[in-house]
This record gives sequence, structure tokens and C-alpha cells, in this order.
Amino acid sequence: MEDTIDKIIAESALKDCEIFDGLHLPVLVVNETGKIDYANNFALDALASSLKNLKTLNLFEIVRPPKVLNNLVQEVLSDGIDASASEIEIISPNLTSFCGDVLLTPHISPKHAILMFWPRNKASNFKKQALANERNQSFGRIGLALAHEVKNPLAGIRGAAQLLMLDASDEQKPLGNLIIEETDRIHRLMDKVESLGDGTSIELKPVNIHAVLDTVVKLAENGFASDINISCQFDVSLPQMMGDTDSLIQIFLNIAKNAAEAARERGDTAHIIFSTNYRHEHKMKKSERGFAHLPLEVAIADNGFGIADDIQDFLFDPFVTTKAAGSGMGLAIIRKLISAHSGTIEFDSENGRTVFKVRFPLAPLDIGE
Repeated sequence: MEDTIDKIIAESALKDCEIFDGLHLPVLVVNETGKIDYANNFALDALASSLKNLKTLNLFEIVRPPKVLNNLVQEVLSDGIDASASEIEIISPNLTSFCGDVLLTPHISPKHAILMFWPRNKASNFKKQALANERNQSFGRIGLALAHEVKNPLAGIRGAAQLLMLDASDEQKPLGNLIIEETDRIHRLMDKVESLGDGTSIELKPVNIHAVLDTVVKLAENGFASDINISCQFDVSLPQMMGDTDSLIQIFLNIAKNAAEAARERGDTAHIIFSTNYRHEHKMKKSERGFAHLPLEVAIADNGFGIADDIQDFLFDPFVTTKAAGSGMGLAIIRKLISAHSGTIEFDSENGRTVFKVRFPLAPLDIGE
């Protein structure tokens, strides 16, 4: 009888949790075993999941560090007191996560606790974004000047090598070909450097982001990632964005190729996850007057060994690479293309989980009028 009464009280009290839906903070309600019984809208957005899916999870299995939160929940429930912890991270099955400080307090229903999270301050992200944009503009200006100075003598070197080839012996021709091939390679590299300073805008049209991602996934499954387990978790209800299809394919192909190379180090367990979500809360500082709303999120996650700490702050800078044969231009160009779409790119990386998140504004509602 007592268990039945507790159950009725719990069900009634959990219905009252809807008051948390108006909060712009993630809120969860869990029982003593860690089962999630409620999550407000902000928490669902942060974890890119539905309440139905979250109810199948155990919080203590997706939180880091697990023992700290488990012990605090038991303390709150046994002593009826509030408790708090810092730097707690929750990671959903699709590798979406949020990290922050948490306040725990007893819930009115028996054996349940309320967890209210304060995510890490976004101000540092705005500052990093501004510094990165400033660095990119500086690299762009340098790139234009450098490409101009290098391309002129390259043309002369290549022309001279072609003339020498006319009278070259069979033994000398391989050296002549080597000169031509190397000048062509440097020319291609200068084209990439020059593109960083190219201020021309791309033509934006209404685009279904899932049509773009379907193309990228097919190319991955039938090409560079054919040996890797690929899964997709798409929110097909997402509205259109303004974009250039070719540029968007280039953006996500580059990220997916990097993810494949990282995941492949895991061997048979290599895994890449493509996902899309609508993020009500995400904004980017556009000017001193306000923020641009960037609700459309595309995430590409891999289970590789992560990005080295010493290059994370400079990952999008030109010539930064961890690949032996890499030019270090790929992500710098990708960031420029994303900026041309008024979007942002960021990443979280640790051993076993790296996620690149690209966010865009939506197409205007009256675009078809």
C-alpha cells in the first residue's frame, strides 16, 4: 500500500515539473537509482534528445565523474538537504554533451532529486570566436601578399623547366618533370593560401541541410570511410537554411574525412555519428547591439583518440596540422566558408570522443514569398 501511495504522489509531483520548462537552464529529475524521470526543454535541447529516450537512460552511466553525482544524490535523498558540485559533464548516447555546475535539491515526490545545471559561461566562447576571426583576417591579408610574391617567380621557374626539357637527355628529363610537378604543387598550395584572403561572397539560396548531408554520408560510405561504422541521427523537421550547396558539401566532407582518419585508429570499433538538431539557446555575438540566432546545428562525432591539447586553440589556423603529409589549410578554409554562411564552428575533444559542431541561421520565413 505504501509503495502505491508513493507512486501516486510521484506521478502527480512529476506533472508539476512543467514549471521548469520556462527556465533557460537544464533541469533533470532523477530517482535514487539514477533513472531520469523528467528533463525540461532546455535540457532536451542541450542533450539533443527526447524525453522518451532520456527516460531509458541512467544518469550515473552518462555523467562524468559518475561517483561524485551518485554520492550527492544519495546524500540529498537520505538527509533531505541541498548539495552542489562543479564541472559535471553529461554525455548523451549520440555524444552530445554539456558541462557545468549543478545544484541538487530534494523533490516533493519520494526518492527523487532535482538537478539544476549552470552550463559553462558562453562569454569565453564569444571571445575565442572574435580572436579567431581576427587571426583569420590577418592570415588572409598575409596570404594574399604571400601568394602574389610566390606565384610570379613560380611561373618563371616552370617555364624555364619546360624549355630545358626540350633539350634534356633521358636521364635529365625525370629531374625536369620533378621541377614542374613541385612548382605545380606549390602553386596549388598558394591558391589555397590566397583563398583565405578572398573577400568575394558566395551566393546563398534556400537549402535543405539533410540533402547536403545525405550526399556527404553516401560519399563516406562508398569511399573514404567504407570500412567505418557510420550512423545518422537527423531531426528531419528542421527548416531550410540559406547556403551554397557545393560549399556546404565541401565543409562537411572535410570534417567527415578528418573524423574517419581519427576513428580508423580504433580499428573494428571505429564509429562516426552525423546528427542534426535545433538549438533554441545558441546565439553568436554579432555586434555590441545584440546576438545572431544560430539554431540549426550539424554535428559530426568520432570515437578516435582526440585532438592534442597543444594545438586545440590553433586548430583552425593555416598550416596547423597533425598529418605528416597535410598542408594545414583544410580547416582554415572550412572556417572561412562557414563564416560566409554567417555560421560558427567549434569542437569538443578528448580520448574517445571528438565532436565538431557547425551552427547556422535559418532561412527567412518569407523567402518563398
